[in-house]
Amino acid sequence: MVIARILLFLFLLVCSAVPVLADVKIFVTNDVHGYVADNPEKKNIGYARLKAVADGARAEGHTVFVLDAGDAFSGSAFALIDQGRSVAKLMGQVGYRVLTPGNHAFDYTLSEGPLYYGNELLRLVRENSPGKVDAVAENLTYKGADPPGMVTKPVVIYDETAKNPQGMRVIVTGVITPYSVKPGLRQALADYDFDLKPTPEATKKTILDRLTQSLAPYDRPEDVVIVLSHLGYAGPKGDRDGRITGPDVAAVPNVDFVADGHSHKAVTPNRDYGAMYANGGRYLEHFMVITLDGKKGDMALKSYADVAEVVPDKAMTDSIRQIDAARGLEEVIFNSPDDSVFKDGHLRKDSTPLGRLICESMAKAADSTIALHTPGGIRAGLPGGPVHRRDLLDVLPFDDRLVAVDMTGKQIADVFTRSAGHGGRGLPQFFGLDVWAWRDEDDSLRVAGLRLANGDSLQPDKTYRVALNGFMARNMNLPTRKDRGNLVDALEKQLKQGVDVEALRAGRNLFVFADKAAAEAAFNQGGVR
Repeated sequence: MVIARILLFLFLLVCSAVPVLADVKIFVTNDVHGYVADNPEKKNIGYARLKAVADGARAEGHTVFVLDAGDAFSGSAFALIDQGRSVAKLMGQVGYRVLTPGNHAFDYTLSEGPLYYGNELLRLVRENSPGKVDAVAENLTYKGADPPGMVTKPVVIYDETAKNPQGMRVIVTGVITPYSVKPGLRQALADYDFDLKPTPEATKKTILDRLTQSLAPYDRPEDVVIVLSHLGYAGPKGDRDGRITGPDVAAVPNVDFVADGHSHKAVTPNRDYGAMYANGGRYLEHFMVITLDGKKGDMALKSYADVAEVVPDKAMTDSIRQIDAARGLEEVIFNSPDDSVFKDGHLRKDSTPLGRLICESMAKAADSTIALHTPGGIRAGLPGGPVHRRDLLDVLPFDDRLVAVDMTGKQIADVFTRSAGHGGRGLPQFFGLDVWAWRDEDDSLRVAGLRLANGDSLQPDKTYRVALNGFMARNMNLPTRKDRGNLVDALEKQLKQGVDVEALRAGRNLFVFADKAAAEAAFNQGGVR
């Protein structure tokens, strides 16, 4: 009996001296876009519930870290109302440890300056955080050096080697999409370098080579490398144009986990590309969980249903409600019969009732017969029942302007032929035109022809007054005749005046055929539909 007790004591002593590797849990979010509130109807988990999940894991004895893979500070009414400052404060309260910027980190550049992300938003995260906060993007420099408030190399967030040479280290680094700078922001972000090269192949090679070199020191079997990737998922075949995507990072030596964002498509964790890869989708409808067990661990994708029974952190819930209540966004603008009418699906691949509603409001406010709007600037649908001003700001959350421009028929047609393609470069939403198209083998729309909505031909050399969102006008380098105010105001005015919901639901201005020959034949026969 004595020997047995001695052996048990020795066993417990040895166990206590060896680090337990199964006690690290890492929660990763991406593309929150200011959807900080818990919303059961929309399945938004919210920061208060996320914090409660993280605190619960700590209470169970886990060492917990919370990371973010970009695009937290803009894209909703809550974010827009103070240019992301409230979101930043809440991120600090959640206790985020490492952030990487997304392409929308620079949304406020024109109004707040090119250093706003680092000098203001990251500052607010840190001021409200109980611990250290790092921000990293390896392929982002400012005037040839680290951007303000950021680093361009991996950071070690967990290290057991001081007590055990064979102990685990957790290393985190980040990558931002090199295509962050749109034409309209080139001058404002001229001092930033995103590793964008003349060809997609060169861009991909540069970024992957940089990652390979920076992660070379972390080749110990006990090292766990996590890449916060804001590159996006283009499907199992990758990007058709050869641009770098999140799965490309999974093949880099020493990478163990890739937590990706940018494409707004949730992807269940898998090892199809080398390291464990996952994408959390958008709006905190999901989050990723990495559990480390000493064998490189595992990764899971959690949805609202997985954490619905968790009680949100009360202090954070109260903070969100107080901020929300102070903004006066509860005015009812319109009543929609159901949420299927103005939903935000298929904006890049079809003409939708929501897109036609927005573009019609633009045309009327700008006194034009044609209106175009980038699909990427429409970020939510309108709910069924009462529609509040907050809902309008969620639909058009980037404080964009309505402008009137003069465009030739050829310039208008070029927008459709140039934009017709796969992925994020789909057709614009439009009003005042009829478009004939077909789908190619990649399910991408190709345009056969356009006419004015009244049936007249679109004359290549004739000039037309066109209403555009300001982002689109800047990217096309078009001089604007006049700023017609905020897009949200134009949409609000249209809804208050009354809209024919059923006509918008049933109406069509895009006619899609099975193949090119059929589309061209229909167009050439006078627009037979």
